[in-house]
This record gives sequence, C-alpha cells and structure tokens, in this order.
Amino acid sequence: MSTTLLLGGGALMLFVFLIIIFAVVIYFLTRPEKESEKEKETDESPTISGAGVELVLNPDEETDEVEKYMIKEYAIGETTAKNIDVKLKWKNGPGFTSVEKLIFVQKVNETTVRADVITTDNVSPNTEYEIVLLGKNLTSDNIVGENTIEMYWNTKGSSNLLETIKFDIKDEHLDSTLDISQAQNITVATRLASGTTSTGSVITTYTKYHILPFFQEPVYIRKVGNDDGFNIIKGGVKETIDGVEVFYIKKALGRTFLSKDAAGNSLMNVQGGFVNNDELFKSDEQMDMSNISVKELSPDEDFKYEFTVQHADNHTSHDAHIHFVELYDYNYNFIKRVTNYDIEFHKPPDHAGNANDYLGAWKQGSAPKNTKLFTIKSTKAAGRLHIMYGRPCYVPGWSIKENGENIWEDKENGGPDLEPKHLIYSYDIKKETPREFFKIGNAPLIPIGSTVKCKKNDPRNNDGSAYRLINPNQINWYPNPTIATSWNPKYNEDVKMIEDCEGYTRGPNMENKLPTGYFEEGVDYTIKGGRMDPGKYCSNDNTKDGDMICDRDVASGWEKFQFIYQGDNKYAIKSMRTDKHCKDNRANVIKCDTDHIAGHEKFLIEKHGDKYSIKGGWGDKYCSDQSVGLVCDTGHLQGWEKFTITKA
Repeated sequence: MSTTLLLGGGALMLFVFLIIIFAVVIYFLTRPEKESEKEKETDESPTISGAGVELVLNPDEETDEVEKYMIKEYAIGETTAKNIDVKLKWKNGPGFTSVEKLIFVQKVNETTVRADVITTDNVSPNTEYEIVLLGKNLTSDNIVGENTIEMYWNTKGSSNLLETIKFDIKDEHLDSTLDISQAQNITVATRLASGTTSTGSVITTYTKYHILPFFQEPVYIRKVGNDDGFNIIKGGVKETIDGVEVFYIKKALGRTFLSKDAAGNSLMNVQGGFVNNDELFKSDEQMDMSNISVKELSPDEDFKYEFTVQHADNHTSHDAHIHFVELYDYNYNFIKRVTNYDIEFHKPPDHAGNANDYLGAWKQGSAPKNTKLFTIKSTKAAGRLHIMYGRPCYVPGWSIKENGENIWEDKENGGPDLEPKHLIYSYDIKKETPREFFKIGNAPLIPIGSTVKCKKNDPRNNDGSAYRLINPNQINWYPNPTIATSWNPKYNEDVKMIEDCEGYTRGPNMENKLPTGYFEEGVDYTIKGGRMDPGKYCSNDNTKDGDMICDRDVASGWEKFQFIYQGDNKYAIKSMRTDKHCKDNRANVIKCDTDHIAGHEKFLIEKHGDKYSIKGGWGDKYCSDQSVGLVCDTGHLQGWEKFTITKA
C-alpha cells in the first residue's frame, strides 16, 4: 500500500471523527434541558385547597323614620334569597403562574342562579383568598336545595375546572329568625368534588332589639302581614303574652305602647297583661311605667353610655368628684355599680385616681364644658342612673349618650353648696324627668351581702336591727341569729353602718338558707389549677395587676377565696385579699375587683370526681389554668379546665 493512500485514509478518518465531535457538541448545545424545579412548577396545572363556604344572612335595609313609631322602623323583614350572601374561601396552589382570571358559576339543582362572577384579583400562587357572591345579584329566588359553585381558571371548560363546591341552603335559612336566638355560627356541611377537606358556617347577622320594659333580654322582631304587626322571637320561639303572638306599636298621649291590635284599643300594662286603653289612660303613673322604648342592640351586644360635661361644676378649686355610677334597668332593677372597673376614661382623673371604690376626681379646669370624661358599658339598657358625688358643688351638668344618641341633657350644674357630703342624684332616663336628689350615700361603699345597721331612720324603728344588703338600695331584715348565720356564719363580726336609711327599700324578711351547692358560705377555700403536676395554688396576685393565676406552692392570704351560692350551681367567687368579687374578663385573665354580683361575676361550677370545672358568666366558656392566668375562653373540658377546691 502506498504512503499516499495511507495518508489519504488517515485524513478521511480524522475528518469523520471531527464531524462526529461537532455533531455531539451541536446536540448538547441544542438538546432540551432538564426541567428545573421552577419550570416544573410553572407547567403544573393550577389547583386550590381548603375551600369552604359561609352563608352571611343580612337583614333588609330600613329607611323609615323612627319618629313614626311604626313597626317598619324595627322589623328586619322577611328574609329572601336576596338576604343571603355566599362567602367563599380557598387557597391557591403553586401552579397559578399562568392563571389570569377565575370564573365562579353558582347553580341550584343544576340550574344557574346568577351571572358568572369573574375576578382577576385572586390569582397569586400560594395565597389565601375569599370572595363574596352577593345575594342581591341573584337572578333567581329559588335557592333552597343543593347549591354548587364551580370554579374555573381562564375559561369555562371541563379541563379548566378547579373545584366544584356543594352545600345546602334550607328553608330555615330563609325564615327570618325563627330558629335563631342570637348571632351565632351554625355548621354547614360543605362537600367538595375533589374530596379534600372543607369547612364552613352560617353566620347570622340579624339586628337584635330590647323592647323595654317588657323584654329586657335581646329579641328579634319578625314582620307579620301588611298592617305593621310583628312577632317577637326570643330563644328561637315566638313569644306570647295573654295568648297574643302578633303585636303592634302605637303612640298616644306622648307615650308609646305595645298593642295587641292594629287600632291600639288593647295596650300592654306594666302590671301584666293587656288592658283597655281607656283603663290605662286613667293613670299617668301606669302610662309612664307602661311606656315602651325599642332599642337596637349594638354589634358587641353592649349599651355604651358616654358622659360629657355640659355645665362645669361650681367649685372654685376642683372639678367633678364622683364616687360611683349605678345603672338600673327599665324596671328599675339594679344592674351594676361602676367605680374603678369596667370603665373607659377619655379624660383620666388627675386629682384623685379611680381606685379603692372611688371613680375619680378632676382638678379645676381639667373638665370644662364639652369634655367627654368616660364611657360605661352595660349588657342591659339603663332606665335610671344613680351617681354619688362628694358634695353638691362637685356635680357637673351632664350630656349623656347611649350608643351615640343623646338621652340626657342637664340644664345646670349642682350649685355652690358644700353640704351635704356624699349625696346621690337620680337620673330617670325612662321618665325623662329632671335630675333629683335621691339620698345620702355611704363612704366607703358597702359591699352587697354585707350585714348592715342604720344610724338613722331604721325601717323597724330599732337601731339595733341587723339587715342584709341585697342591692345598693334594698335591705332585708335578719329576724334571728339562726337565720343570719345560715347566710353568713360571721354575719355579726363585720357590721357596716348606714348613715341614713331613708331612701332604702325594706324587702322581705330573710328566711333560713337551705344548704345548697358544693361550698359553705363564709368559709375560706383554696383553688389548685390542673396545668401543672402537682397543681399550683391559684392566687389573686397584687403584683400582676390583680390577675388570678395558679403558680403558688404555698397557700396564704392571697390564695384564699369564698364561694357565694347564686342558684343553679352558679357561684360568686370572692378574693380574701381584696374582699371583692372575681369576674370573667372574656378573653382576658380573671380579676377580683368588683363590689357587685352581676352576670360576669357568676360562675357555673360543676363537679367531676374529685375536681371541679368553672365556667365564666360572660361567654359561657370553661376557665382554663393558663400560663398567663385563669382565662375563661375554652370550649372543651380537659386537664387544664379541672380544678381542685378544698377548705383552707
């Protein structure tokens, strides 16, 4: 073989080799790369999770003027499909980078009931959203039955269907309030076509009212017929009075009455039952007491009373000096006394602070005209206020608002007099009569349940008589020591003296208290929490702003409490450190700083073996031994909600 041939063959092989190398390089440079995690994410189909539905039931808007005193101003009206909004919640998955819009289609029994809802604002990946499909935009009122909401991305089509959400709307959802006693959450079964977990609830937001003085507790009003008649719904059922279940509101002689007929011939009498209007109109007093007031309950179920200085007090060196404000309902039953608790100051006292059963005092010039001093809340509407001042010259003229509406305007202040001391003025909101002197008060204040005697004007004309203070204005006589000790074994050891018993009501004589409940009244007990093992003693801790907390190894004075039976397994708990009652602070730690016993101070205590559960009087939740203290905010009953209570 010639050298020339060998060289030519080698060149050919080298050329082929170079071609292969070049092809390989081209292949690796142009071949599709392996998908990155981000590209994989982008190419995934969009998904959602955690879808759930809430039905929001809304009352109709009312436009009638209150002055007309027709039921239209109060009735929420019949609920229709237009009153029900559908609130949809969900979370977008990671594959939403190519989603430009979402489309929602609502159907009932396979029939579309609204125009498609399209949104471009809810398309970010890995984000939770909610959207409200308004009832007023429904194209059909026939929404009872199985409802479905189909969610699509970009276009409607089976390949773009994200989820089908199913839930039921029932007849009772369209009935204004018959099955609803208060604003509450009712579980709604939400079914997802994908089978993933879902949650949902019906949220009712009907307006509640007080019809005072006959209905102190919140009620709903449901319109009946076309002549302004209405049902009163309480506790989920229609109220009846004397067999009457349809009521009317009528105005006559400057007052407003509850009637059982559209003409107003038969009116509700405060003494009970309906009477002929001519009979009721014979007595101004009966008309005043039967005069009704319909009040809308605020969203947080409280009445808010704002106190603003209309006329500055008449003292030359100081402004208002106030010991307490007492609230009474529209039947003049005691609600509560406000001193250094349960009050919001807009202008804090700058002469004497609100402490030790004293509301507060202000320096000269710090509370001039138009100064809003404080706001007080109450779960009941106040028909009368009692305010105790240091002297007449410390009495300002008030402007008082209830839930933002003016209900009281004083014409003047209390004048320049320095005597008498500790006087109480009465403000009768119900009758709208001018402020008037009520009686001389006691300083320091006397706790409810105390044994008291009268220095002057004893109701029995016997200065040695021993009474039990039932409320700030009522005393009941102990006929003998046996009856007295059945209520308080130490009744005669700490007798409080009332300076003047004029103005106090003498109630029925005390009777022997039958042994009731788990605990002996007047006896000290300790409480151990269930969070730690072994349990720690609960203390009314002065170093933590009076919080009740279970963190003590040894029981001393701060760790001792007394239980005062209130009936139906409910007790008031009194701290031996402060000699004050403990109260459920809703989501906050229990504090023992009140003189009165009202709803928040009554705890339901039940026995479970050798331990006890305690439920708060505000939210009906179990009290729990938490690291921050005792908080009544728990729906379940477990170890932390069980306490050991023994005699100290």
